[in-house]
Amino acid sequence: MIPPIGELALLIAALAGAGVLAGLVAGLFGVGGGTVIVPALFYAFAVLGLGGEANLHVAVGSSLAVIIATSWRSLRAHRAHGAVDERVLRARAWRESRRRRRSGSSLASASRW
Repeated sequence: MIPPIGELALLIAALAGAGVLAGLVAGLFGVGGGTVIVPALFYAFAVLGLGGEANLHVAVGSSLAVIIATSWRSLRAHRAHGAVDERVLRARAWRESRRRRRSGSSLASASRW
């Protein structure tokens, strides 16, 4: 079931507002924008009928996918300005790949970086 155009326009406006609010909260208080974005996505997916019982998981996964894309673009921009220490980046990547091989997991925790 697809909501009417008016409801979709309102939902898009609400998501844009949530994005602005997330940026303000992240900038002013130093917390992650996910504190605003994940609940907004959860609500949006519920309204659109996406995700079913896994709405929260889909919202968190979508937020993480955005983080990956943003991080990749940030790395490219910093690298273009010569602001990336490639030796440190390679050393961290090498250590992470060694840890993954030892643990036998390709999904080892990235929080150890």
